[in-house]
Amino acid sequence: MEQFSTMMSNFLWQCHTSEWVISLVCHGVITGVGSVLSFLPQLTMIFIGTSFLEASGYMARVSFVFDKLFKKIGLNGKSIIPFILGTGCSVSGIMATKVIEEDKERINSIITTPFIPCSAKLPMITLFTSYFFPKNNAMIAISFYGLSILIVIASSLMMKKLFHHTKEELYIFELPEYQFPSLKYWYKDVKLKVLEFINKAGTTIFFASIGIWFLLSFSTKLEYGVEINHSILAFCGEKIAFLFEPIIGVKSWEASVSALQGLIAKEQVISSMEIIAGLSGEFKSVYEIFHEAGPFHFFTPASAYAFVAFNLFTTPCVAAISAMRKELKSFQWFLLAMTYQFLVGWSVAVVLFHFLNS
Repeated sequence: MEQFSTMMSNFLWQCHTSEWVISLVCHGVITGVGSVLSFLPQLTMIFIGTSFLEASGYMARVSFVFDKLFKKIGLNGKSIIPFILGTGCSVSGIMATKVIEEDKERINSIITTPFIPCSAKLPMITLFTSYFFPKNNAMIAISFYGLSILIVIASSLMMKKLFHHTKEELYIFELPEYQFPSLKYWYKDVKLKVLEFINKAGTTIFFASIGIWFLLSFSTKLEYGVEINHSILAFCGEKIAFLFEPIIGVKSWEASVSALQGLIAKEQVISSMEIIAGLSGEFKSVYEIFHEAGPFHFFTPASAYAFVAFNLFTTPCVAAISAMRKELKSFQWFLLAMTYQFLVGWSVAVVLFHFLNS
């Protein structure tokens, strides 16, 4: 991607293109979209695995096995379906809660499903664990999934007490026969998920990257080429930096606005960080955004873990938020869900940061 960016920059210079257009294409679009697409091979492996589970008939049996356990924490055995689908995309997981008949169990599942790390959050997990925990990055990555399970259990138990749920529902679900998935269906399903991810990178991430570039390249007086610390984005980031200081240990507008970009799409967190780092200096790969000369040099293993935890467990992206609004069918429940998710993400991150630093 770096070579492509350089080639495009040289080509545009030869065409006597304006400096701001070159910056937009190379530091905005290519850097933002490319940083997300670089993680496509890892995501494809996840899609292959989840597609196999769905098509083999194993998913329905898992929900039956988990029903008795889930009933104890206020969920339904069928909740395992949204949770597993949620590892691919929170939107599909939230929409899958339709199979849960009991309203209170369905609401519980809708609110807790976004706590399961989806594929959009994998680039963030991969980047931070590979850089800050190179010797045991796999175990650190798995720990985020373990933490998500604990959060789901704790949240479900709390909501069970809130609902005063006592009614026992019979588990009725058709169990399909075990079968090896049709290779044709398997291929089409994985292809669809990969194309959906690429489409998101080509639309949501594309326009978000342009927006980030504009806010970084212009001052509040709309002057182009200003120092990054005097940009519109820096001005806005400084206003919310106090929220993230307990998580990362410093007031950083760069980290603050990058985390806020997660509301657009969780992949955008990494895109935003690389665009900011790219406009602050020359970097050859996404892993160099933490270089000591870069704007994210302050990250330590403790703050990196806490920062990732916040982005994993806070309010999800706009697409998932929209799905929650539709499925909850209540504006009050919707506001409660969003507020609760933000508080969980922020509280967990603060506790983790101080615990890891102690």
